[in-house]
Amino acid sequence: MKSNDDGISTDIAIVVQGNYPLDRDVRTRKIAKSLDESGSNVTILGRNSLEDPDLGQVKSSYPPRKEDIDYAHVRRFSWLLSTPLFGLVTAKIPVNPFWILWLVIQFRDTEPEIVIPCDIRAGLPAIVAAKLCGIPTVLDLRENFAELARVKPIAHVMDYVVLNTTLVGAIEHLTVQLADLVWVVAEERKENLVAAGKAESAVHVVGNVPLLREISAFTRKGGEYDNAEWPGFTLVYVGSINKFRGLDLLIDGIWHANRNPDPKPVHLAIAGDGPDKERLEQRVETLGITEHVDFLGWIPPDTVTSFLQSGDVGIIPHEVSSYTNQTIPNKLFDYMSVQLPVLTTPTRPTARIVSEINCGKVLPYHATGSVTGTVIREMQQSTEYSTWAENGRSAIESHYNWEHEMEKARSVLTGRFNVSI
Repeated sequence: MKSNDDGISTDIAIVVQGNYPLDRDVRTRKIAKSLDESGSNVTILGRNSLEDPDLGQVKSSYPPRKEDIDYAHVRRFSWLLSTPLFGLVTAKIPVNPFWILWLVIQFRDTEPEIVIPCDIRAGLPAIVAAKLCGIPTVLDLRENFAELARVKPIAHVMDYVVLNTTLVGAIEHLTVQLADLVWVVAEERKENLVAAGKAESAVHVVGNVPLLREISAFTRKGGEYDNAEWPGFTLVYVGSINKFRGLDLLIDGIWHANRNPDPKPVHLAIAGDGPDKERLEQRVETLGITEHVDFLGWIPPDTVTSFLQSGDVGIIPHEVSSYTNQTIPNKLFDYMSVQLPVLTTPTRPTARIVSEINCGKVLPYHATGSVTGTVIREMQQSTEYSTWAENGRSAIESHYNWEHEMEKARSVLTGRFNVSI
């Protein structure tokens, strides 16, 4: 049994929508580790599965129903595991009665003092189960799911249901209203929820920011791209390649910037993949700038730092929308951590941070490729380059870090629920 400095431990359950642990679920891992280090006993509740969504691979055997990892106890929903009905009883729908019943049983067995469901597919059943057991809940709302459903393309028949903005919006609103507290990743998202009727005192920002103790990984050399020799002043991008990411504007900007290659050509390196990649590759070929744009596909996580350090500017070209105006891409803080100046479109949260910190430039609204190319050249020739780089890193060390965010979060939990964390 763990305890904090006061000699008192708090039992906390975190509910995830899939299996755990997964490499891509960085935020859950950071929450669990921070609570564990503060003396809390953490249990993570998820669904059993052979599939690893990160790799698209199938393991040889199911993970155990219960497992202890370094910072938490993991329990996996495994009813009817070896039967054809397993897929039905574990369906990731908000009103799955089997999942709700299993959570009630787990809550009564582990007796957590706080339940933290992650996102809305885990949120509604976890909150219903917690209310049946008289346990307060903190919804970790990482996205604006209704707006995300609006911008994601329809790829399958079921997408007409799972990406139905009215349905998703209704589920999200109900889940938010039922939760005792809500964590969001941006101030703009908090404003949105308060305007929709949630009490301001019940919504708190816990940003997707890096751990200070891991920042050394963002300054050390020693990766695949350490000696990369890009042919010119290089813009780097890491992430998915789909329509709302705005890479069309960036590619047009590269074409315009290179119409006059003096004093040095402008290059773009894209690490990522997605449904728009093939179309963008064809666009690059049509524009005749294949020598100025590299599509690298997904790169291993341990090479991302050296890839970012190989560039001159980090790019966030996302289209401005109701979705991007209420969320902050993790890549912003990754760029800042490696002292990489940022060029972003004027999405509200990202533009606000870049402007307040002065760690790069914000494109004007409705920027064209010509305007984007001009701004890129201005950054290349600016005397502020080193200032932007230093300001970004300083802001990470002083404010935009996970230790700072969790200190605020623990204070709120302690005051709201009368627990010691």
